[in-house]
Amino acid sequence: MSMGKRLRTILDRKGVTIAPGAIDVLSCLLFQEIGYEMIWAGGFMSSASQIGWADANVLTLTEHATYVRNIRLATNLPILVDIDNGYGGAVNVIRTIREMEQAGAAGVMLEDQVIPKRCALFPGSRPIISKEEMIGKLKAALDARTDESFVIAARTDSFGAGLSVNEAIDRASAYVETGVDAILPISKKWENLERFATTAKLKVPLITAPTLFPQITTAHLDKVGFKIMIQPLIAAQVALKAMKEAMTAVLREGTPISLVDRALTFPELSALLRLDEVAGWEEKFVPSGTSLVGA
Repeated sequence: MSMGKRLRTILDRKGVTIAPGAIDVLSCLLFQEIGYEMIWAGGFMSSASQIGWADANVLTLTEHATYVRNIRLATNLPILVDIDNGYGGAVNVIRTIREMEQAGAAGVMLEDQVIPKRCALFPGSRPIISKEEMIGKLKAALDARTDESFVIAARTDSFGAGLSVNEAIDRASAYVETGVDAILPISKKWENLERFATTAKLKVPLITAPTLFPQITTAHLDKVGFKIMIQPLIAAQVALKAMKEAMTAVLREGTPISLVDRALTFPELSALLRLDEVAGWEEKFVPSGTSLVGA
């Protein structure tokens, strides 16, 4: 089954699936080991982890595609990729879709923000392009995919642009009529998202990224009508806080001894990185005397 078909299976089944946000390849290996079924490759963390910049449309298509490709090569999970505004107009979207398909993505999320886009969590409003321009970009995306199972999802920042729930629904409905496979509405107010989900009556699955609403559960999302809960930042936020505390302690104490009981053991880390699998390849293919694990 292709990655696109696997993602469609997730979108079509009952219940809500959580999509953890990738930090890097290692984090995705951990998500896979824990038992998650898909990965969200967001622009925020791709920009943060690769170039150390805020999510302000400074990450390039090539950089993001490389990020996705590396995750795909290391994991067996379908990846839904945040492609922001497609890195330009409709023609740019065509190349973006081709790059992400070749990188091994299962699908993409294209938003209707202007260029340059801004993370929806940042202060301020979010200007959006006309409905007609976005429809053209979505048509370009749909036409560019070579695998019909490759998922094309649309995100609308209507609420960030000051539009009403009805206006957001109108946009989303137009995107659905264009042929997209899923819709993600974005808002800093949960009541907007809940009303959207219960009122829209769209013919495609709904996705949400309730970063600002940690109290919202999968059970509630299921009741409201969402199918995928993206958690784009929480893993990175927790990991960074832990790293800050740990390395501050090492600097202060001059030793990591106080952290040993809180850390993965080296064998556990090696297992996550599949050392035994690599050692097996060396035993099978590398001349005697060059074994990775030694005697």
